[in-house]
Amino acid sequence: MSSLHDPGSFGVTAYEQFVGTPVSVVVDSWFLRRAMDTRASGHPEAAAFLQRLDLLGTDCYYSGPTELELIESAHSIGQPEMLAEWNEVKWSTRVHWVSIDAVTDDVEELVADYGLTASGAVQVATAIAVEAEALVTVDPAFGSVDAATLQLLVDSASVGPARRHRR
Repeated sequence: MSSLHDPGSFGVTAYEQFVGTPVSVVVDSWFLRRAMDTRASGHPEAAAFLQRLDLLGTDCYYSGPTELELIESAHSIGQPEMLAEWNEVKWSTRVHWVSIDAVTDDVEELVADYGLTASGAVQVATAIAVEAEALVTVDPAFGSVDAATLQLLVDSASVGPARRHRR
C-alpha cells in the first residue's frame, strides 16, 4: 500500500494502492471519463477510487474545460448518457467547479516550464490554486511537473511512465 510521500515514489502513486485520506484533489477529464465509461479499460478501478473519494468526504475540484472535455468525450464515444452520470457525481459528491479565470494567469508559464498542453496546464494551475494534495489522472505526461509542485494519483499502468518523466 502507498501514500503520496513514500520515499522513492517521486510523488507518483497508483490510486488503486493509495491508502491515504486526501482532503482535496483535482480530478481531470480522462480520469472521470474512465470512472464513468463502463467500456473503458481500467473502469472498475477508476470508479472504485472515485467512490472512495466520495466516501472519504474528499473535496474534488475540476475546471471548466474538464466539463467541456467530458461533454465532447461522451458524444464522441457515443455515450451521451455518461453526462447524466456526471451530473449525478456533481450532485452526490463533494465536487467543486473552479473558474478558468482563477487559473489562467499561470497557464503560459506552466506550458513553457513543463511542456504541457494548455488543457494540461489548466489542470495543474487548478491544483495549485486550490492547494490540492494531488491531481487524479490517467495521463502519465503530468509527471513532467516536479513533485514539489504536483503530486499525482494515477492508474497503476501510468506509475512507471510518470515517474520516468520526473527523473
